[in-house]
Amino acid sequence: MTFRALCIDKSQIKIDGEIASEIKSPNSVGCVYQVRQSPMENKMRIIKQMKFEVVGSCQNHCFSCAHDDMISTYKGYQLSLEELSHFVDCTKVSDYFIEVLHIHGIGEPLLWKHFNTGVKVLKESGSIGKIIVYTNGYLMDRIDDTGWTSIDSVVVSLYPGYKNIALLNELKNKYNDKIYINHARTFNAKLLKGYINRIPCFCGCSGPMFVKDKLFRYCGPPVFDAAKLMGISIFDQHNLYLEMRPNYLDDYDEKKIGNMELCNYCWANTNIHSPAYPWGYEPSRMVLRIESWFADTFYRYKIIPRSVWAQINNINVALKSLIMKFTPK
Repeated sequence: MTFRALCIDKSQIKIDGEIASEIKSPNSVGCVYQVRQSPMENKMRIIKQMKFEVVGSCQNHCFSCAHDDMISTYKGYQLSLEELSHFVDCTKVSDYFIEVLHIHGIGEPLLWKHFNTGVKVLKESGSIGKIIVYTNGYLMDRIDDTGWTSIDSVVVSLYPGYKNIALLNELKNKYNDKIYINHARTFNAKLLKGYINRIPCFCGCSGPMFVKDKLFRYCGPPVFDAAKLMGISIFDQHNLYLEMRPNYLDDYDEKKIGNMELCNYCWANTNIHSPAYPWGYEPSRMVLRIESWFADTFYRYKIIPRSVWAQINNINVALKSLIMKFTPK
């Protein structure tokens, strides 16, 4: 009798004290393992990570946001407690165990009106390991004691101009072991229409991803922007998602990650080298197109050694920061 443990570290998969045969895909972010299961024991099937999208709005409107098109598609979306319960039931009846659940939107997760109740339901389901929440930090006072007990980590992306430092410091003093700060000072440009990337690739934002009543097996939020650039409807791509049901990952095919035609148009395709900009800088489409072409061409054909691209990006960001500083608003 066999089953698959999806996207899980080899060292953590043990059935009856041994690890079974390994199947790797060189172009994906995880590994699939065939594991023998004792017919006398009920062993849970492990999913290494999942993106969990709960709300379709955000206070910020960031230039070149990788979630833009998905937010537009699910504008006004709030995951209901009924939809949450259905997800939990499907996960439990499938004997799945999700090691890490990433709650990062689609927009700002703390705008989810059921946040505290929702994370409590997820944690108490017995099917979720760690719960990590990603936030811009403006609404952290909405997390009550139940919420803090249920979540394992909160990653706060601090953008320039953040004004809730006093609240953040107060919470860090109380929950220091759970709060991690990410100083978001730069962004990378998204792909523009007409650009075609290269596959196979390493995917920087793979699935599975749950949103509302659907499970996207292989892709995260940037797939919505990729579909728009490709000129197709994401909901016509039935190989990418399914309606939430039991055993929702049983036909998961890891080899598709980084190898689908849609990956040619995706911001998460790491074959592209897009230019970096300081936060708050908004280049015109013409400037963005020219600089993106130069950056990727020089990177793709190794005109400049790839080892120095980090320094080039830092110089570019510094120059753009000076332009912003001395340009009248």
